[in-house]
Amino acid sequence: MNRLLIIAAAGLLLTGCNNREKKDAVSVGDTVQDTIPAAENKEVFGKQCYLQVTTGKADYGDRKTLSDSIIFNIEKRDGDSIWGIYHWKPAEKDKKIATFKGEIKGGEGRAIANSQAEGMNYKEEVLFTLKDNTLSVKSGEMAEGKDGIWYYKDKSKLSEQVLSKVDCK
Repeated sequence: MNRLLIIAAAGLLLTGCNNREKKDAVSVGDTVQDTIPAAENKEVFGKQCYLQVTTGKADYGDRKTLSDSIIFNIEKRDGDSIWGIYHWKPAEKDKKIATFKGEIKGGEGRAIANSQAEGMNYKEEVLFTLKDNTLSVKSGEMAEGKDGIWYYKDKSKLSEQVLSKVDCK
């Protein structure tokens, strides 16, 4: 009898665990659709990748070629919600690695990034514009806000780096 109870309890436990792995249902209009697991969301909401690589020659010694790169990957989630990565890797200098979350409306994006550069961790505002097959990342003078996040001082005086759309890998 005890063996039967243990087997029945194990079966219920396994069935319960399997039910948790089923896809959640979300309401879209008046219909109900299964959501796609996070690993597959890239295709549904659209992951977009952008890259800028600048090459040049060093002015010293062996005249080797230097390459700077900016990588910006963005994935749109529900509604206007976005997240992604922003990596700036200048030649022979410290790199900046950031992950961000924010929103995009009408091609204009605003996010807060968790950044790491020159051995420091900080939060900063990231502004960008999507147009055709390019993404323009803004840059300029920043100041730390009362909340500890670095914001652009004067948004009318920002410069931008234009990145080209590339295939995501």
